[in-house]
Amino acid sequence: MASRKVGMMGYSNGLDSYSQTVPNSELNQIFSVLGGFFACFTVLYLAAVIFQIWLYYRVFFRAGYSGWMGLLSFIPGVGPLVCLLVLAFDTWPRDRKPFVPATQMPIYKPPVAPVAPTPTVEEPVVEPIVEPVTAPTPTVEEPTEPVAPIPPKEG
Repeated sequence: MASRKVGMMGYSNGLDSYSQTVPNSELNQIFSVLGGFFACFTVLYLAAVIFQIWLYYRVFFRAGYSGWMGLLSFIPGVGPLVCLLVLAFDTWPRDRKPFVPATQMPIYKPPVAPVAPTPTVEEPVVEPIVEPVTAPTPTVEEPTEPVAPIPPKEG
């Protein structure tokens, strides 16, 4: 007599889930989908962690603390609470001393000796010499014989 696998209740009906197997191709598909979800989740989680580090760094730096105090937020359970208490109730170093970011530090410039103004000399205005242009005078020939006057018209 052949031995049969028996289910949990002591009998076998042919639909026993323990006796059935899943083909390898289906397992590969399931694991590839799960692997894709895991990869997407990992990338999103790392992006959120990097954003949180950057955010806390900027807040602590603007308050005058070392920006790396933002790593306190990663202490499990109490980290964000510690950051909140430090920022809310402690006097910020920025308020204790004049705060000037490194990018706005004044650059030392040596003093410049005052320069005396140079006197301005007015140059004389030289007008161009223009010779007067005269029109040529017409020459009129004098008549050699006397001309008789024209008699008036009657009428």
